[in-house]
Amino acid sequence: MAISAGGAATARDPGPKGLDAGKVVEAATRLTREHGLTGWSMRDLAADLNVATSAIYHHVGDRAAVLREVVAGLVAAVKRADPELDWQEWFEQTLSSLWGMLRDHRGVAHWLMMHGPTTAGAVDLVDAGIASLQRGGFGEHAGFAHVLLLNQVIGAASLADDRRVGGEADGDRGRGTMLADFERLAPVSPGMSALTESMLRPVVDRPAVLERYLQDALRTTMKGLAAELADGWKTSRS
Repeated sequence: MAISAGGAATARDPGPKGLDAGKVVEAATRLTREHGLTGWSMRDLAADLNVATSAIYHHVGDRAAVLREVVAGLVAAVKRADPELDWQEWFEQTLSSLWGMLRDHRGVAHWLMMHGPTTAGAVDLVDAGIASLQRGGFGEHAGFAHVLLLNQVIGAASLADDRRVGGEADGDRGRGTMLADFERLAPVSPGMSALTESMLRPVVDRPAVLERYLQDALRTTMKGLAAELADGWKTSRS
């Protein structure tokens, strides 16, 4: 309820007829794809829908509530691989779908890092991943393996998003600027020279290399997990 100028209680304005929570979240998701999760305001969303901001509050809630619904819908739409696949294939396919969503919706990875998998769709994704690992024989180590694999993708996507943010107080974060800094140090540092030529320059020259790098990093991590599993999981994390 709201209080009118005369002091009487009035119903909250539901906005134009036909507007509902689904349409609000759909518009917010579209704006997220175009501008990133933090690249639009409630006023921008209201303007896109041609409504007053009060209508958004009525149907969904404040900005935090809208963002949560956007993330929830995007994560729920991530394609889960066939549960009959072995755990490595399951994660390769599922995390590839997750990476594609995060790449196309800037800021969602950072939200997941800060809030964790707390939406219904994210919980379902975790359950499916843990179940795949348990079928693979990981037992009590399934949680550790799941976090290790999932955080690689979410962390890589979040870092990629941060590099696309301009005008920050800490200077240009672009890979081109980093490459120039690396090249300056390469002549006096064998380590920086190796990083420049084997990692950074290929990514700058051919952006698709980054996705292949992530795939290789995941496969290497999976091989390490498989080796731990085959070795009786002797590594201690206590």
